[in-house]
Amino acid sequence: MRRGLALPLIAAAVVTAFAAPCLRAAEQPAPAAPVAPEKKDDPVKVPVAIAPALTESEANLKSFVEGAFPKEGAPGGRTSLTNRKPASVTVQQAALAGLLRNLEMARAEKQEDVIKAAREEARAVFDPVLTAAVEKDYSQTMTRHRIGRVFHKATQLINGENRLVFSPDAVEATQIQYLIFANPRPNFFTHERVDASVRSPQDPQGAHTFSAEIDQQLPWGPSVSISAVSVRRQSFDELGGEFGAPWTTSLSVSMDLPLPGTKDFGRYALADVNLKVAGYDKERAFWDTKTIINSTMVDIDHAYWDLAGAVENLRAAVDNRKSLEKILSNVEQMVQAGRTTDYGRQQVVAELANVKESEEAAWEGFLKASNRLNNLLDQDKSLVFFPLGYGKLLYENIPLNSKDANEIALDNRPELKAEKISQKSSDLLVQFNRHQLKRPDIRFKGEYNHKQLGIVFGYQDWWDTIRNLQHQDARVENYSLVYTRAIQQRTLRGQYDGAKAEASKQSVVVEQTVNTIEEDVGNALVLLMARKKQLELADDNLKLAQESLKQAREFFDAGRLTEFEMVTKNRDVLFADFAHVAAAVEYKKAETQLLFAEGILPYLYANMTAPNSLEKRRIGVLDSANALRFFGPSGAKTDGGGNKAQEAPAPKK
Repeated sequence: MRRGLALPLIAAAVVTAFAAPCLRAAEQPAPAAPVAPEKKDDPVKVPVAIAPALTESEANLKSFVEGAFPKEGAPGGRTSLTNRKPASVTVQQAALAGLLRNLEMARAEKQEDVIKAAREEARAVFDPVLTAAVEKDYSQTMTRHRIGRVFHKATQLINGENRLVFSPDAVEATQIQYLIFANPRPNFFTHERVDASVRSPQDPQGAHTFSAEIDQQLPWGPSVSISAVSVRRQSFDELGGEFGAPWTTSLSVSMDLPLPGTKDFGRYALADVNLKVAGYDKERAFWDTKTIINSTMVDIDHAYWDLAGAVENLRAAVDNRKSLEKILSNVEQMVQAGRTTDYGRQQVVAELANVKESEEAAWEGFLKASNRLNNLLDQDKSLVFFPLGYGKLLYENIPLNSKDANEIALDNRPELKAEKISQKSSDLLVQFNRHQLKRPDIRFKGEYNHKQLGIVFGYQDWWDTIRNLQHQDARVENYSLVYTRAIQQRTLRGQYDGAKAEASKQSVVVEQTVNTIEEDVGNALVLLMARKKQLELADDNLKLAQESLKQAREFFDAGRLTEFEMVTKNRDVLFADFAHVAAAVEYKKAETQLLFAEGILPYLYANMTAPNSLEKRRIGVLDSANALRFFGPSGAKTDGGGNKAQEAPAPKK
């Protein structure tokens, strides 16, 4: 896709679909978000109306993470966060930043294609092609004559011939040794017109030439060219007087017309085929761009939910550590009261060390997940991202239609649409080359020239020469019927065979793409069902572990449970919490994977991640107004550039 004209449209569509509206309501500051690389260090203000609501757990965890950063001049802080800065990012901000980066990279790779598509689009808009040229040429010839006394040398009789013998210098200059006269000639003087210099008596005798030409490529093969040339030339008589009529104009008309039934006439004429192929290339560039968007969004989404999962793992480890610290406090009180032994306290202390080790591992996982997302967004490498507003989305399932998944995918996957466009282009070239090979090449060519010579007299000014254009001094007409045929036609046969091979290859590519899409959908459905079951089991296990820990505390306080059993129950909650977070993250990724496989992720993503109803309404207004080209339903029929030609039903949810 073809990176130019397409990129400003892409950027506008991206910003329209994901950027928040500029509300003039009261604003609250928020930490830096990856919106624009050139403003990495500047905080971004998020309008209150669209700011995501944080759960209590999410807000507490955010404060905990930000409090772990070392403060200048203050003790404490985590060593791994030295020289790092906290930054919050919503899922929509991550999608926007990732899309802008990947589309910029694609522009560098596809720049030539984009430029070509833009040029061919301009040609298609103004078909038939109109070319105008204006030129000016100037030339001059300067000659001056005078009447003077000239001496003529006498001939000499040499070998019976009357010879006029030249001097050695004259012989060297002219390479003529002598001239022979029929009769003897004496020395004598005459008055003759001779060249005195190369300047005219008044102005230089020159010519100013102005020309204009129009070339018209007509549909189905013919072309017409019309040109007019006006010349301003000063003319002098023998005494140096000027006539005062310097202007002349010539008109030339030419036509190149392939005869009906020949290879360059009709729907497969070269000019028409080039325009159609250019249109296919332009549409292919559009679908290639949608492919980039679809792939980029699934990568960013997976990285974002990995970050959210890492944060939730950190929350689980911190909660479990706090729970165990509370248990340890109770055990120490029991030791002092003589209700338990120091051996039991040591078991709790050992388990607390293990939990702290799990917390360190959770911090490591959180920083790695932040770095991975940062690499995809290409932001300031000192930033550590905290996923803002993920709490509600992580445990909120999206209604998905698995029954019609294959049908939706085959209607919406941009890769398949791009390959089908290439198939149309290949089939067109096969037909074109077949016509080039099978049909004769017979062309009618005509040329008509209408000239005012102006050798002596022209017209006083340019308007005079135009008004009197019908008064020609000369007319030249040439008409021909040209038949051209290569003896073996090896080149045409080779081009035809190559076009058929390319079309056959493209047909296989389309079939392979269909198979790949169906496999993607099948794998995504299997993954989604498996992840859904895992999430249900993990949810049940977490509830059982939490309930079991609650009962264990009651038994422990009553002295009916040992420290080892209490530590085991607390550990079960940690592992169940980790498993539940992992299952929730994997299920969110499986949801996105199915939408990606169906090709409708760009269309639904903004709406399903909108933080509130205001955002959903704004996105719905854009969609209903057909303002979304790259983030609209791919199943809509489009014109050459992906614009909706007619309304298509939205993909089933």
